Order: sequence, then structure tokens, then C-alpha cells
Amino acid sequence: MNLFCKKTIIQLLSILFILVCASAQANQDSLLYRWVDKAGNVHYSDKVPPEDAGYRRDQINDQGVTVRTIERPKTPQEFAKERRLQKLRFQQKKLIEQQAARDRLLLFTFEDVTNSLGDKLAIIDTKLKIIKNSISQLNKQLKKQKKSAAQWEKNGRSVPQTVVFKISEIKNQINSYEASVKQHSEKREDLQKNYARDAQRYKKIVAHQHNKINAQKLLHASQNDDELSIATCTSNQECLKAWQLTKEYLINNPSGKKLITDSNLVMSTTAPANQNDIGVSAVLIKKTINQSTIFLDIHCKQTVVGQELCNSKDWKNWLYGFRTYVHSRLTISSSTKDKT
Repeated sequence: MNLFCKKTIIQLLSILFILVCASAQANQDSLLYRWVDKAGNVHYSDKVPPEDAGYRRDQINDQGVTVRTIERPKTPQEFAKERRLQKLRFQQKKLIEQQAARDRLLLFTFEDVTNSLGDKLAIIDTKLKIIKNSISQLNKQLKKQKKSAAQWEKNGRSVPQTVVFKISEIKNQINSYEASVKQHSEKREDLQKNYARDAQRYKKIVAHQHNKINAQKLLHASQNDDELSIATCTSNQECLKAWQLTKEYLINNPSGKKLITDSNLVMSTTAPANQNDIGVSAVLIKKTINQSTIFLDIHCKQTVVGQELCNSKDWKNWLYGFRTYVHSRLTISSSTKDKT
């Protein structure tokens, strides 16, 4: 190819580029903006006046098709709410990840835990037997010393200090052993309770293992209404009641899905299996020793259909009815206690 041909091709490409840019600019110039003001009036124009720049608007082409949507600027309150929601979801993710880690550990160690439970209980039972036997022997000694003291008093003589001291010493030993019995008995009871809880959780994990929520893959629906779906509690007793009310609320979720995670910090159903499915979860976020926040959330696939499902009226009503459900019942419960 000679130099003349090369120059000609370059010139033709340059002209073509200019024509394409001009065409794109012409198409851009032909677009109209459509927006609705606060009075409900619909406006069409190729330019948006400064006083209407705060409205959400659509760009429409010659065929009347929306090619782009420009959302209205967010208010400081909306930005503050968005930051709070991000913080809640970060805490939610952390709690769900911790629960998932505990579940994985339980899956791998449950058999060992089962095998070692019997040994631990046997050790405690042996200690209890030895201690109770010691208490029995001490009671015999105490009875003997009290009988001796009574004999001294019957003879009209003062009880010797050695006898008084011996009775006091035996009583202290008995009290110490009885405290040890209580401690070991409580430890035994805790072992059995914890094992029963782990066994129940283990069964749920195995039954629903293929549907377990993966904390890394949770897809959250946006919560853009005026309220976040949170409830607060200000005492241990109130938080226990609020968490139980949360469980009732989740069980009655619109999808009818059952809970597969039910711990003292996380409750959740399975994650959404497809774009027509939805998942729900709640986490208990402890702020202080007595004060906590319960955050309820819904999860959908990140598709148009999935997001429409999460933003549907039924689910929005359910989501934002949570706070009222919990707080109203806490108030009733508190009023009943005050009357009694």
C-alpha cells in the first residue's frame, strides 16, 4: 500500500469518526427530560430549570422510550439513614458469619462432643459422690460434738471452747462442701443443656445444609422508607422478651419459610433460591450490657424481578410493621407487670 492510499484511509476514518460523534450529539440533543413536580404536574423539556433540578427525572428518546433515569439528590437525613443502614448490615454480616463459623465447627466436632459428654458427666458424678460422702461423715461428727456439748450443759458445766470450736469448724466444712456440690451440679446441668442445644442445632444444620445462608452471598433489599426495621430493648429481661417476639414475627413471614438458624443472636430462613424467592433474617446487636438493637432484614436476588419482590407492598408492610409489633407487645407486658 503506497503513501497516498494510507493518507486517504486515515482521512476517511477521521471523517467517519466526526460523523459518528455528530450523530451521537444529535441524538443526545433530541432527548427530552420528563419529571413530576411536588404539585403532581408533569413537565417535558430538553433542559431542566434550576428550580426543578431536585426532582427525579427520565430521559426520553424520539420514540418515547426512557433511556436513562436520573434520581433526585439525597437529603442529609437520607444520607444519615443510609450510613446507619450500612452499619447495621455490617454488624448483621459479622454476626451471621460468626454463626456460620460456629455451625461449621459444630459439624466437625459434634461426634467428639457427644463422645466426651459421658466422660465429663462421669467425672462430675464421681466428684459429687466423694463430696456428698464427706458431708455425710462430717454430719456424723457434728452430731457427736453437739451431743457432747449437750452433755456438758446437762451437767451444769460450760461447754469447753475446744468443743465449740470443733462444732464451728465442722459447720464451715459442711457449708464449703455443700457450695461445691451446688457448683458441680450446676456445671453438670449446663453441660447437658448446652449439649441438648447443640444437638438440636446439629440436626437443623444437617437437615438444611444445602440451603444454609452463606453470609458472603446475602443480597439485601434496599430499605428506603422513613423507618428502618429495628426494635430496641433496655434490659436483659426485656431483650429476651423482644427476641422471642422477633422469632414469632419471623415465623409468620409472608413467604411461610421456616427458620433454619435460631440462636441467641441470629435467626434466619434459607437464602433466596431464585429471583421469585425471598429470605428473612434478624440479628441481635448488643450495644451495652443491658441495651440491644434487633435488626430485621429481607434478602432477594439482585435482579429486577428480585428487587421488585423485595420492594412489593406486602413485604414492605411486613418489614416496617416489625417495630410496632415488638414495641407494642413489650409495652403491654410492662403495663401488666406494673399492675401486679
